[in-house]
This record gives sequence, C-alpha cells and structure tokens, in this order.
Amino acid sequence: MGFRDMAKFNIALLAKQGWTLLTKPDCLLSRVLKARYYHAGSFLSAKLGSSPSYTWKSIWCARGLIEKGVGWRIGNGFSVNIWRESWIDNNGNGRVVCDAIDSNHTLVADLIDHDSRIWKECLIRQLFSDEQATQILNMHIPHNDTPDMIVWKADRSGDYSVRSGYRLLIGATEGFSSSPTNQRDFEAKSFFKSLWSLPLPPKIKIFFWRFSNNLIPTLVNLSNQRMNVNTSCNFCNLEVESVEHLSHSCPFVQQILYSLGIKPPIFNQEQSWLEWLAGFFIKLSLLQRKLLTVSYWAIWFMRNQKMHEDFQENVEQTVNFISLQLTEFEALRAKSNPRAMTPYRWSPPRPGIIKANFDANVDAAHNSSVAGIILRNSEGSVMATGTFSFSFVPNAETAEAKAFEKAMSFCKELGFKNVEIEGDALAVISKAKKPKKDRSEVWAIISNIQSLKNDFDSIVFRHINRQGNNAAHVLAKEGRRFSNPRIWIEDAPLAVKIAVRADCRLTN
Repeated sequence: MGFRDMAKFNIALLAKQGWTLLTKPDCLLSRVLKARYYHAGSFLSAKLGSSPSYTWKSIWCARGLIEKGVGWRIGNGFSVNIWRESWIDNNGNGRVVCDAIDSNHTLVADLIDHDSRIWKECLIRQLFSDEQATQILNMHIPHNDTPDMIVWKADRSGDYSVRSGYRLLIGATEGFSSSPTNQRDFEAKSFFKSLWSLPLPPKIKIFFWRFSNNLIPTLVNLSNQRMNVNTSCNFCNLEVESVEHLSHSCPFVQQILYSLGIKPPIFNQEQSWLEWLAGFFIKLSLLQRKLLTVSYWAIWFMRNQKMHEDFQENVEQTVNFISLQLTEFEALRAKSNPRAMTPYRWSPPRPGIIKANFDANVDAAHNSSVAGIILRNSEGSVMATGTFSFSFVPNAETAEAKAFEKAMSFCKELGFKNVEIEGDALAVISKAKKPKKDRSEVWAIISNIQSLKNDFDSIVFRHINRQGNNAAHVLAKEGRRFSNPRIWIEDAPLAVKIAVRADCRLTN
C-alpha cells in the first residue's frame, strides 16, 4: 500500500546526522563526537569504540548508507585517491574500472595541470579506457585552487536528503539519471520534465504521473492484489483493463484521441509502457500535450462514473467534457495570474549599466554547445555580440552554466564594470545567486562565476523567460555556422539584428 519501511527510514534519518559530521566539521556536534571517537581521522573511517553513547552508536550504524552514496567533486585533486574514491561523474558508482593500477599516479591532482587548471589529456587517455577518459575530460575544474568537495551522488543537488537516502536503501532510483546514457533515458527524462511544466492544475499532472507509472487501481492491478474482480475493460469488454490498454488499444479511448486530433503510434512490444508513452508525449505540441494529459484524466473519471454510478458515456460527450475542462483550466489560470498568459519582454538596463543576455545551443549527439552573448546599453543599442563553442558538454545545464560564465568573462574582457547578466537558465542563475555552497554537477563552473563577481564594481544576475531572451537564443543558433569564436563590436548577424529591433519595438 506504499507504507514506508520504518527501520530503513530511521537509518535514512540518522544518516542525515552522519552527513552533518562530514560536511560541517566546525559545528558543535561534529567537534564533540570527533574529539571523543575519531580525533585522528574522519567519520567514514571511525570505529565504534568502547562504551559508545547511544547517540554515537545510532549515527555510526548509518555510516554504511553514507559510504554507499558519497562521492567527490574535484577541485585541486589533492584529497581524492584515483583508484579508491568515487569521483567520476556519470559513471555508475563513480569509481575507476581498470585492469591494473599505476602506482606512479595516486591522487587526482596528478591528472591536473595546476598552472592552466585543465586536465592532462594525454596522461588520462594513457591510464584509462576511452569511455572513462571521455567522462573525466567532461568534468570541469574550478579556475582557482579550490579544495575538493565531498558530495552525495544519489541526488542531483549533491546534498544528502532523507528522501534520497531512503530510496538508496530500498534499492530504488529517482527514475532516470541527470545525464541520460541513451535515447530512451533521454526521452523519459524529457517526458517528466515536460509533464511537470504543463500549465495545468496539479491534480491533473499528478494523476497523469500515477497513470504513467501504473499506480492507479485498474482492474488488473486490483486482481494482482488478490481482489476477486472481473478484469474486463468497462468501456469495450475486449481486453483486460490495464494502463496499457486504456492508453492505446481500447477502441473507446482511440476514438476520443482521434476526435481531439491525437494519433498514438503503434505500441512496440519490445518497449516498456513508459518508454512508449515518453517517446509519444515529447513529440506532441504543447496544446496536444495538455489535451492528452486532460484526456487520460477525463477518461479515468468517466470510467469511475460508469463503474460506480452506472453512467452511460459516449465519445462525443467525453470529447466535449475534455474541451470544457481545458477551457476552464485556462480561464482560471488567466484569472488567478493575469501575467501568466503574457510573455515577458526584454527591458533595457539603467543608464550606465550594460546588460548581457546569454543562451546556449546544445548538440547532445556530439557533447558540444555554442554560447550566444549579446551586450546592450540603456538605449537598447548593441555594444557587442559573440558566439563561443564548447566541447565536452555532457548536458544542457552544463551548457547554460558555461554560457553564463562566458558572458561574465566577455564583459570583463571588454572593460565593462557595471553589468546585469540575464538568461533563461533558471536553475543555473538560482545557484549562482545563492550564498550556499553548490554541490551539483556544475559546481566548478558556479565557483568560477562566484570568483568573477569580484572583478566588477556592480553586478546583478537576473532570470528572464525565453521570449525575453530571444536575441541571445537566435545568436546561439547562429553560432552553429561558425567553427571558431566570433565577436562583433557594435554589430551582430542579420537574424540577431531583427530580434533586437523586435525587442526595441516591444519596449517602446
């Protein structure tokens, strides 16, 4: 029924205290326990000791969970052993897999050129397989001599949470990794991201999430729970009622979807149900995604009406019900937030300030990206534009973070001291604005951004949606035409000039 395993949940709670001992060595709890139990080492190497207190014994028993999910983000590399520690991003448990250990190189610091702050590519390709070498070279190193940072690899944020600890204990995952390793994982991640971003009521999106994960009480699921029920579909009586049947093979459902202009592809038996749905969903337009999501919710609503209240449905009534519900949702959304239906516009900065808009264009197939950066003054005039290519870019967040960093260094190189940095990468901008140390995969780039702030007299980070960032978006796409960095002073490519003029018209 979904109840937690309370013993494992308790361990996950205790591991939270163990994480505190690892990451906050200066707090009172850490200082007291370290002085008593592991004064010469760390929490991960501590022994239980003789006559331990109940508090220490409890926290120490959760150490195994911490060891299972702990890893490192590389700064200067002097704290991390190449062959024993978990430090490689997007590589299973993060540890090196090799036939033989080269004892001449023991620390990750040996793999870094500390003068230029880049990886020693030739040495890395000599020591590791092509796959592992590529994964290492994809990792970013802070420009300054930053110490290595311990992180929790079972969560994208890099910080331990009780939720992620519990899921690790029961052997579950969060569905899909932050960096998909194949097309199916990429589609599944895109599906969930698209679902939660839909402008629909939470109850509709939550139902569709439960539906896609087969977490609704279909007759097949009830039968699997040993309930004595007739499993025939209530709509067609041709097959058993399961999420797969309700989604694509029930004639009643098919007629509804066709009436709404949605044609599901043929179900491939080699695919899982979720893979089929994800591949189908992400290819739809925004309107079709909303229609499909509301449709499955309405079909389940009609099914319950028929089963429990003997309501006689037909296709036309159901289609009208779906259309009416979607119209009401849109009206309520517009009424509760009048600005929700209005796109944000680019606005010029105050006099004396330069605004830099950035965006990234990602080529996932080749692990590369192009950053587009446009600088404008308080009159909306273009001061400079530039496109910059990057290799070893594993995901979109990294691409946006590198574009953000390049926007700051571009302003610095041109001598601007009072700037606003603006982009549509909400997650990256939020991390850069927080005083809390970032432990995520892009932490090295965020560290560089924080260091660059000191080179300006005043600097502000601001998020804007895609409509307001259109000129930078167009510039990043234009950058695909150039193999090398391109810079225009008080000029821009023709497509970008058109986008700039559109911004000025909207502003005026």
